[in-house]
Amino acid sequence: MSPRSRVAIVGLETSHALRWLEVLFPLAAEILLCPLDRAEEVRARQLGLEWPGVRIGTLHEAVEWAGVAAILTSDWDAHVPLAKPFVRRKKTVYIDKPVACSDDDLAQLLAWEGERLVLGSSNRHAPELLRWRGCPEVRSLLSCVGQPDPFGYGIHAVEIGQTILGPGARRVRALRGGEGGFLFEIDHQSGIPWLVNTQKPAPTFHVLLETTCETRFIPIAGGTWHRLLIEEVFKVRDGGKPRLGAEEMVEAVRILKAAHTSARDARRWVRLDEPLLSFSGRQYRRAYLAARSQSHPTSPPGSDDRSKN
Repeated sequence: MSPRSRVAIVGLETSHALRWLEVLFPLAAEILLCPLDRAEEVRARQLGLEWPGVRIGTLHEAVEWAGVAAILTSDWDAHVPLAKPFVRRKKTVYIDKPVACSDDDLAQLLAWEGERLVLGSSNRHAPELLRWRGCPEVRSLLSCVGQPDPFGYGIHAVEIGQTILGPGARRVRALRGGEGGFLFEIDHQSGIPWLVNTQKPAPTFHVLLETTCETRFIPIAGGTWHRLLIEEVFKVRDGGKPRLGAEEMVEAVRILKAAHTSARDARRWVRLDEPLLSFSGRQYRRAYLAARSQSHPTSPPGSDDRSKN
């Protein structure tokens, strides 16, 4: 089978690896699972039993063998280092959300503009969001994720709103919040008022959209759009241009970091080009694995099974 149909899945702790297998396996793609530690080796063996023919291998093997690499680990600080050898070899790379956090990693993603790179949540491919992108009828927007996790899940609320409005955020101000989540507003170049809510008990994954004619509640069903995401990855593999560039994905991360910086600094307006608060992907992954071992096997801290996006 051609290397173009070989897919390496790197990072197996979340439900996203299973979503990829569900889409790829019927396509007769060759799949290599790349565990990052001993706990993931156990997970890889479990998945291998569920999906006969799926192999387990090393990152070194994957870099030489695969045509596509899906970087799915919940440790966002590992995303860019794991992707780098694949990008150097001109492979197609998908990086899950949050794509990165540190300034150096975000700068590297921007430097990779033009490479075969697909970034961000599967929610960015939801038709119910894309139909409103750039629509002149949009008057205001509230995007919600309903999870208090500050970064790993907060990024969803930013990404689903940005999928409609596109890039162009200039500054961010926290309105309220703390351990239970945040409400913040974004000054967008479109002039459209945009609020982001990560506070419980808001329903998970939805947009409240005001247009010139009506107000629409748009729910986003968890785990629904991985097929469209993977189709986008294959399109890029075959020479197509990514629908969304690295600049937009990096802006989403900076919006969220600016919101937390504003909350720390007496809820002032914070520009995206200022020094911003950062979050540790390594610590998040440790907490994720600890919570998963005590509850649902695919649930991150403070979440439920709607974590599949």
